[in-house]
Amino acid sequence: MKRLRVWFVLLGFVAGASAAGADAERTQLAARRAGVERAYEAERAACATRFAVTACTDAARLRRRDALAALQARESRLEAEERRQRAAERQRQIDAKLDAARAGAASQPASTAPVEAAAARRAASASAGAPAPDSARRAAPRAARAASGASAEQARVQYERRQQEAQAHRREVEQRNLRRQQAGKRAAPLPVPASTPAR
Repeated sequence: MKRLRVWFVLLGFVAGASAAGADAERTQLAARRAGVERAYEAERAACATRFAVTACTDAARLRRRDALAALQARESRLEAEERRQRAAERQRQIDAKLDAARAGAASQPASTAPVEAAAARRAASASAGAPAPDSARRAAPRAARAASGASAEQARVQYERRQQEAQAHRREVEQRNLRRQQAGKRAAPLPVPASTPAR
């Protein structure tokens, strides 16, 4: 009974983990894991002195597994929370960059905008009719859909062709089998093995 109380106390520590920080909690979990392992080793040593060693060690192993499972669950929740925080921080950084880029584009002086627009038109005409980057971004999904539609059509045609070839092959095999059957060709029976006496 005393050992059970020790295990429940250890489990209680897992349930009441403080939010003093991820690193502090990780060290706390590592200390608890070490405590569970020490308790298990002590129980196993105590079991070695008993008559029914296997049942005792099995029970100790079960208690250890339960305690470690609770610790592992807490560690998993902690890691998931850290991943969520990192993802949120990264999203904030991306949003800040986008906002800065939008603000920079909006705050350009009006006098340089026509000059830049003319330079963009000259570059577009110099590229011999190549679409502008913005229109290229819009055209890319359309081209991908058209290509996937064309490849889907090719796949359908190829499937139908294979089906027709398979049907033609089946007809040929059936005709060949029918001719053989009409010609009266039958396979010779297997010979009787020489080691068995004939009856």
